[in-house]
Amino acid sequence: INQSVREYAANRGRAVHEALEMYDLGGELEVVPETSPYIQAYLDWCDVYRPNWMGVEQIVYNESNGYIGTLDRIGSLNGTEFAVVDIKTSQPTKEALVSVCCQTAAYAMAYTEQSGKPIKFAGMGEKLTDLDYFYPDRMASRILGMGDVLSLIDKVQSNIDEQEAIEMAKKMRSNDFTLED
Repeated sequence: INQSVREYAANRGRAVHEALEMYDLGGELEVVPETSPYIQAYLDWCDVYRPNWMGVEQIVYNESNGYIGTLDRIGSLNGTEFAVVDIKTSQPTKEALVSVCCQTAAYAMAYTEQSGKPIKFAGMGEKLTDLDYFYPDRMASRILGMGDVLSLIDKVQSNIDEQEAIEMAKKMRSNDFTLED
């Protein structure tokens, strides 16, 4: 990527972060044309999720992993358990998403170590229906692309009753199991 494009994107991201930090700390929201769509998207998101921030641009560290960083936001969404939020101003690539997931997971683990409060849920998308129980080892497997068999089993168990499972197992053993099943 061209250096001037990178600098422009970094400056835009910094301006958005600074404006939203000021706003979330109770200050005046300053919007300039180049940051307007990003700030409006954040305000729209806030209307839906009604965040109650406990930390804004909070430095966290994880002594056991030697990690230190600044998380963008931490707080509750719609009055539920706490969430770690990382504000982005770009369209993420697959590689960038892996980096963001690792960074956000590190922030969450550092916050947990500092506060003693456990992480109960992880967002697997942008909607509250995308919240799932948080298991650090399973999250690490997902991030590393190794799959998450235990969560798959949990989903199957919550969607299939015991009798159905027994019938499916019988079909599998007798080679009568098809894609229709």
